[in-house]
Formats: sequence, C-alpha cells, structure tokens
Amino acid sequence: MRLILVIILSMMTLFGSTVAEETVEMQRLREARQKLATDLPLHEDHDASGELTHLGVAVFSPEIQQVLNPFLWRGVERILLRIVLQASEAERGKWMKENGIRLFLEACPYGSGPFKSFGKAIPILKNVTGVKVLEDYNRYRILITGGSEETTLRLSIPKERELIYGTDKKEEDERQSKRLQSYQGRAQVNLLPSLDQIYATNNSEVWHTIGDVFYIDSLCADGYYTVKEPGEIISPIWSPKYPKESVKNLMLGNVMPEGLTVDVMHRQYGGRYETWTCDWATLIGGLKDEGVMEPFAAAQYMPEKGLLTGILVLRNTSFSFTHMLLVSIPVSQLGTDNPARLTALLYTNTPQHNVYSLFEEYLPKREQKPNNK
Repeated sequence: MRLILVIILSMMTLFGSTVAEETVEMQRLREARQKLATDLPLHEDHDASGELTHLGVAVFSPEIQQVLNPFLWRGVERILLRIVLQASEAERGKWMKENGIRLFLEACPYGSGPFKSFGKAIPILKNVTGVKVLEDYNRYRILITGGSEETTLRLSIPKERELIYGTDKKEEDERQSKRLQSYQGRAQVNLLPSLDQIYATNNSEVWHTIGDVFYIDSLCADGYYTVKEPGEIISPIWSPKYPKESVKNLMLGNVMPEGLTVDVMHRQYGGRYETWTCDWATLIGGLKDEGVMEPFAAAQYMPEKGLLTGILVLRNTSFSFTHMLLVSIPVSQLGTDNPARLTALLYTNTPQHNVYSLFEEYLPKREQKPNNK
C-alpha cells in the first residue's frame, strides 16, 4: 500500500499545480474567425447536438483522412487555422514559437527572406494539390504542395497531445472518462510467443520474453511462460505460485480471465474522481483503442498482506502521453477461472517525461542477466 499512497500523493502534487485554460479551443477559433475573415477552404464538423467539434483549414482529402490518425489530421488543420487567424505577423510568430511550431516556404523559414509575410502561403492553402506526412521520434512534418507553381509549404509540429488534440488536461480527462465508460469492445489475449522468442530464467519452470523498457528496468513488456514437454507446449503463467509474473501477464494482456470485473476510480484534473465498474477486457481494450498504445507493466508483492500492486503504463507513441493504471490484486485470486472483482486507480493523459520521476524510486529493478535456453 505504501507504493500506491506515494504515487497518489505524487500525482496530486503534479496535477494539482496545472493551470487550466479558461476557454476551449473551439471557442477560441470561432471567436477568431468572427473577427478575422478568411476565404480559405475550411473543414467544419459538429456533433449530434450541434456543438462544433472541429474547425480547420481543409488540406486533407477524404482519401487521406481515411488512412491518417483522425486526431493528427484534425490537429494539423486546426493548427493551420490558428496560424492563419493570428491578428498580425508578430503575434503569429510569437504563437508559433511558444508552441514549438516551425513553418517553411520551400527551404525558407517563416519570418525571413521571401517568407516574411504569411500571405505567401495563402495561394498554396487555397489550392492544395498534395499532402505528405512524415514523422520522427518527437515531431511531425507536413509537406503541403499547391498553388499555381506547385510550391511546398512545410509545417513542423512537436508530438504533444495538448497541441494536437486542442484540449487541456481537464477537458481531455473528461473526454476520456466518457469514452471509456461507453466503450463496448474487448481486448483480445495476446498471441503466444514461439520457442525461439523465449528465454530461460534462474527458475527452470519460468521462461520469459524480452520486451522493451520504459524508463525503468522493472517497467517493461516482458511476458512470462511455462514450457511443458513433450510437444513443448507454451502457456502464459497465471498462478498464485508465481504472483508477480502472473500479475505482469494480466496487465500486459497475456492472460485475460473470463468474467473478471474491475471497479475503476479515474482521477481527473483538479482532484475529481469518476467511478464505474466494467469488464477487465473492456477497460484494457478502451485504454488501447486510441492510436498506438505500447504497454509496459510492473508488479510489487506484499506477502504480509497477500496483495500485489499491478502497474500498467500505456504509452501513446503518436502524441507522447501515457495512461497509468494501478491495480490491487489478492494473491488468492491468481489462477482462478472467475476471479473476484478488482479495484483500479486510473490516471489519463500524463506527460511521459513524468513517469521516470514518479516510479524509479519505488519499483524493483529488473534482472539484467537472463539465461539463454
């Protein structure tokens, strides 16, 4: 329990100091459009109740929209409109600098040479003939070609959730809560590894895969298995005999017990909690169902209380944020076909650079020298 309490206190300190924006992004865009006219083609979406959900410069064709992450193409269109609707060149340059945005006309950066005025980009945005999206570890680069001379406008933006989604933490936590509670899908159990993908440990009954690590050695994607002869049958570990290995398998989705339910406490911005009960596979499926979410897990065993703390971190590789789930699991429930209801503490939209400081002091180190088969 000490681990859970320390992490909760750390999270309260971290999120309690965050300052929320006074207005939502759509309100800002609507107000700016009313003040500053633009004849650029715009893309506008509304929800079933008529609320404005998206407003941006229409640069992506329906065909491209089908293959891109919707948060990304909507974010790019909205960011372009924010740039367009700045009241002056000075304010435009300031806003772009504050948000780490870079803009080039061919090879010329905005604010210099022939690209001192944003007006040079308008003919391209009025008549877009091609768009290409590139990415590296921490940035997206969008190449927009158009205009009568087929000129290329290059937009470079950081992979940051708040910038691309256009919501602050309060708004995004509320959206995630609604999304997760209405989610109807289920996560599927992971496929078994092959024999050439698993390695022996110091225990002859336990084999493991070697997965990626997230900041801390013990927070990783290693799975744990038994191998039975003859036939060399591989099975994921789910047994009270190996509590930590079992919990890590549960968190990563290597086991998915039928009928396992979980009471979720979702801590949101400002110390608010939203609670609900759902199927474990539905919760994991909902957490993973938003872009590429890479899972990492750790477990801490408290034998004197017969409890384990399972920790799941899901990293969104597209927009550099994480979801974190802390689960309390009685050892007596491991290996059962119909385990009792679990309790989980959920944090969403955590900047991934905060994970190291939150967890490194309290998690055990992963063994660095696995034995080969």
